[in-house]
Amino acid sequence: MNIKSIFSRWRDNLQGEQSQNSRLAVWVVSLIMAGPVILVATFSYVKTKRELTASELSRKTAIVTLAAATMEEKLNRLTDLGVSLATRVRFRQLVEAGKWQDAIKIVEAVPRNFSFVERLFIADVGGSLMADTPELLGVRGTNFAHRDWYKGVTATRKPFVSEVYQRSAKPQHHVIAQATPITNDHGDIVGILTLQVRTATFLKWIRSIDTGAEGFLFIVDRHGKTVAHPQWAADTKIVDYSKVPPVREALQGRRGVEVGINTGEGEEQVIAYEPIPGYGWGVIFQQAQSRAFALRDNSLTRLLMAYFLAGLATSCVAYLILRAVNYRRRGERKFRDLVESAPDGLVIADKEVKIVLANAQVEQLFGYTRQELLGNPVEILMPERFRKHHPNHRQEFLRNAKPRPMGGGLTLYGLRKDGSEFPIGVSLNPLQTEEGTLVISSICDVTDRKNLEEQLRSKNELLESQNREVQQANRLKSEFLANMSHELRTPLNAIIGFSQLMYDGKVGSIAANHQEYLGDILGSARHLLQLINDVLDLAKVEAGKMEFSPEPVHLTKIIGEVRQVIQSLSASKRLAVEIEVSAAVEKLIIDPAKLKQVLYNFLSNAIKFTPAEGHITVRALAERNDSFRLEVEDTGIGIEEKEIGKLFVEFQQLEAGTTKKHQGTGLGLALTKKIVEAQGGRVGVKSTPDEGSVFYAVLPRVASINSEVLKRSGLEALDDGR
Repeated sequence: MNIKSIFSRWRDNLQGEQSQNSRLAVWVVSLIMAGPVILVATFSYVKTKRELTASELSRKTAIVTLAAATMEEKLNRLTDLGVSLATRVRFRQLVEAGKWQDAIKIVEAVPRNFSFVERLFIADVGGSLMADTPELLGVRGTNFAHRDWYKGVTATRKPFVSEVYQRSAKPQHHVIAQATPITNDHGDIVGILTLQVRTATFLKWIRSIDTGAEGFLFIVDRHGKTVAHPQWAADTKIVDYSKVPPVREALQGRRGVEVGINTGEGEEQVIAYEPIPGYGWGVIFQQAQSRAFALRDNSLTRLLMAYFLAGLATSCVAYLILRAVNYRRRGERKFRDLVESAPDGLVIADKEVKIVLANAQVEQLFGYTRQELLGNPVEILMPERFRKHHPNHRQEFLRNAKPRPMGGGLTLYGLRKDGSEFPIGVSLNPLQTEEGTLVISSICDVTDRKNLEEQLRSKNELLESQNREVQQANRLKSEFLANMSHELRTPLNAIIGFSQLMYDGKVGSIAANHQEYLGDILGSARHLLQLINDVLDLAKVEAGKMEFSPEPVHLTKIIGEVRQVIQSLSASKRLAVEIEVSAAVEKLIIDPAKLKQVLYNFLSNAIKFTPAEGHITVRALAERNDSFRLEVEDTGIGIEEKEIGKLFVEFQQLEAGTTKKHQGTGLGLALTKKIVEAQGGRVGVKSTPDEGSVFYAVLPRVASINSEVLKRSGLEALDDGR
């Protein structure tokens, strides 16, 4: 192991220890700054929890106090009603005279007028029921001296509210009774007036009080039995709560609220209790502890989160401050490492245009050592012809300092130490420092790129030349076809004319077999003439010489005329040809001859490939952008998807060779495409094998044919003299 490696390991260990000590110091300072925040948060949390708990318990107490006051008001009203009825003069006289039925009639409207009174009856001094309303069968004469209401009235000689009990008469509701003594003029009790109230009425009253989420109120009588409990339906059961401590406290006339009561229902409960003054009853409020303190717990959670974030922010600030100091020291070291590892040469110059830093790539590019470059002006790296303009360019860059390439599209050159030049690319970037603005120059050797650009330029020039030759050849081809088509049609028309005369016998009688031969000549000549006409039309379109003559037309009429032309062809195969034209596209401005030619090509193609007794539909529909869509739908053999690309191409047929079943030149659809596109339209096809095809053309409703349209269709308009 040499001295250099020992020194290198010692230096790395020292840097590692310094880094660990620095991180430890950062964490210690961060915790010290966060300490006060933690103490304040703890004190505030405890205080806030105590205050919020007291607030919540106060709210529960207010609920139960309101309920007790409400029940007291209801019982007072019931008692006042009983007293007002029992002290009526005529009513007392009738009861004293034993005229029970007459007496009950005086108060029979009470259950109707006071809905909370379910039933009313009169008992004699011995406790036997003498009259009731509404009348219940089988109860008159029954003695109820054992009931709490009878004992209470006879013992106190005052109005009395009974305990809750189940009524003997059917229906056997759970009720409480308000009993009032009926006295004569001497103060002797001559009877007892009793008003019965169902416990369902009390249940309705307590449910009208808002108790919060999952909280509820219930009422107990003086013996601790439930008068109304919302968790049980009315008339189902009477539960004795007298042994529950909060209930016992309420029955003893005390009020309060207790937390953490276990009622045997699972979760601990918060229970507030309040007595009903003057009656010995109690009202109890009960709510699960988690629900009772949900608002408090949510507030405390948010408070903890706020203090946590505050502590975290304090720690982060301390951490960032200390880290910033370390980062600056390490940043300087990393910056130098980054400069050295850059793939391009990096030169940093100060405001006096002197080199203050250069990396190893600069040494390799220019042949200077780093010591030779530092302190020298950057012009040392430029050829002499660029140096006099460089100061002005530098001042302009500093006035609007932002990253940009140097040279503005010019070819820049660098000057090596040996005096040789080489092409370079330079990018400039400003660097703001405490000492002012520095300029970072990124320099790369672009010799290889320049060579590739030159090769690419040469290839582009060759391709442009070849393209011009192809265009010239295509133009000459089109002109040749146009001229030759005219030359061919002249003798061919003569052949057709004279053959027709001979076939019709206009030049003398001919033998039957000769007439058959003449028919073959006529058919072949006409087929050849159609081919020449298609070639001529195609050449005209490609040469930009086809003329269009738009005029107002009725589309239904145009389609009908074409259908009449192909009538014999469709009739020979017993094909049905139908027409469907939308009213929106009935009137057009278009070249009728070219439209007929397009439709004829579509129809003849459909007839050719549709089996006998098939169906063909010609359809015209409105299209967006002031266009219309002309469709020809057939029930023919259809087209495979892989074959569709061959359509609309000159001399391309889906059947080829000597085995093809259908005649054709392969020009019809190609010519149709050229004619439609020359008018600013487009063609297409949708097909399903063995089901049929739909060929369509989309054309403007109002034609506007000019050189621009031809240019957009992909064709060049050629002068007549070319």
